[in-house]
Amino acid sequence: MIMTSVACLAVTKSTTKTVKGSAMYSMYFPWDLDKVTVSGIIDGKTYTNLELFHGVDFICQRFLGGTLGSNPLPFCYLDESTPLLSGGYIIQFADNYDGQTVTFTFKPEATGELPAPGEAVLTGDPDGRLRSLKTPLYKFDTDEQRFEFCPEGKIISAYEAYISVEDSVWMSHNPYIVPQGSVGIERINAAQVLHRRGIFNLNGQQLAAPIRGLNIINGKKVFIK
Repeated sequence: MIMTSVACLAVTKSTTKTVKGSAMYSMYFPWDLDKVTVSGIIDGKTYTNLELFHGVDFICQRFLGGTLGSNPLPFCYLDESTPLLSGGYIIQFADNYDGQTVTFTFKPEATGELPAPGEAVLTGDPDGRLRSLKTPLYKFDTDEQRFEFCPEGKIISAYEAYISVEDSVWMSHNPYIVPQGSVGIERINAAQVLHRRGIFNLNGQQLAAPIRGLNIINGKKVFIK
């Protein structure tokens, strides 16, 4: 369940979410992301409002949208230097944040980034409110880790991203859309994996050693602090 909090003077907006490490979550940012924080006992230490960093503590995918014709539709991981602007994302946290409640805080305004043009877009409710949709869509199922087709009238939660598709015929033949993300993401020290072979970046280029952020080591995505 997502809990929302909006300041009276509209100088900030935030939402909290209890996460399962490595699991994918569909989220819609109403404004540009300012920071992500977590409070609690993590790796044996107690933290209060510990700031988390994209590319190390969590990773994001962006839906490429565009024309239909393939299932799954294309998603891509974002480099840690990419600004997380307003819009829809698939988010995965490192496994050591399993069961933690993280807080997303947004800037007072968005840059106005719009969903990618095409027959399918990842979008959401910019007002941060519960809403009943009047058209069919794909809603993310956190248990099944995929977007599943939902008829009109489905309730969309605040800060939740969904896939809207123009082609109703295509939707009737594709009951779900599976992101290209991978469960089982680990966070380990670089020294633990230097001896392993088969280290690649997200572009498929082989590396001599792991780099900070997300690596693919022996076919498995691994965070490097």
